[in-house]
Amino acid sequence: MSEAFNIISEFLEQFEGEAFGRGTDCPDSETMEEIARFGRGELTAQERLKIVAILEKNPSWIPLLAKEIRASRSKEVS
Repeated sequence: MSEAFNIISEFLEQFEGEAFGRGTDCPDSETMEEIARFGRGELTAQERLKIVAILEKNPSWIPLLAKEIRASRSKEVS
């Protein structure tokens, strides 16, 4: 995993408990897939900017990104 994703992962882990459960809304399936792809490092720079803007407006979704990053890290180790 690249250094940039390690930095993002460590940053998100700091806020996981704080942001989790604050909202009752969930992203639609398309947005959820984009968040998952972001966590796996599969988005272009333009797509990443779009997701960052979405997450800024919906901070309760940040744990979804953190979960995907952790899942992709565990797959790399296996």
